[in-house]
Amino acid sequence: MPALEQRTIAKVSRRLVLFLILCYFVAYLDQVNAGFGVFASLPVFWTPPAAFLSGSAAAAAAAAAAAAAAAAGIAIINALGNLAGFLGPYATGCIKDATGSFEGGLLVI
Repeated sequence: MPALEQRTIAKVSRRLVLFLILCYFVAYLDQVNAGFGVFASLPVFWTPPAAFLSGSAAAAAAAAAAAAAAAAGIAIINALGNLAGFLGPYATGCIKDATGSFEGGLLVI
């Protein structure tokens, strides 16, 4: 192999490796940023149900009942979410089998 070709391959290889390392770190930072976004939304999502379901507890005895009501309400929300996570794909599959297309199943959801 001529010397010019070897130098060219070496230079391109160095630059390509550096570029790939840079791409890896950018992808990692993007995943970290997406994770922050997902977990930052959880407190905002669960605060209103607890506030609405607990009501205003003026007395100490009413505070325990309000906390129990909030816990029960959050449990119902969680249970409905789990049920929908099962029934949604199941219904989509049944409708796809009946019609031969995913369009009807996605319209139902």
